[in-house]
Amino acid sequence: MAITVQGAVTAAAELDFDALAALPGQVADLGQVVEGREGGAVRLSAVLKSVGVGDGADWITLESGDGEFAISVHLAAVGDAVLAYSLNGGPLPLEQGGPVRFYVADAAGCGSASADECANVKSVATITLSRERGRDTRPRTAREHEALHSHE
Repeated sequence: MAITVQGAVTAAAELDFDALAALPGQVADLGQVVEGREGGAVRLSAVLKSVGVGDGADWITLESGDGEFAISVHLAAVGDAVLAYSLNGGPLPLEQGGPVRFYVADAAGCGSASADECANVKSVATITLSRERGRDTRPRTAREHEALHSHE
């Protein structure tokens, strides 16, 4: 398991469980940041600092490992986001959105803001920083929202 951080960064990187655990900005109790969740996480800001955000990078795009789901939001809108990657000292299980799951703390309801609840991405494989908006497959209609959340 590794996530790739690429695009408008100083140094692209692949971060596995050990690399994520070695970063500063650890959150030992995810429930303190995202209500109702458990496990360990690292702050997105620590991940971005480790790769260096490039000049003009205004957008962040996160894609799931299966390529089925992607979000692209203004980088400023996810400043307090976290990447959950551990549970009980081991990797976050697939059934909980692992091996890495992206959460926006205090996200607004789906469809109401650029960094809404639908921006919480399961099984993150790729994080791309860019100057322009990237791929975004979030639901656009009430029916699409219902279908997405029925799988959670």
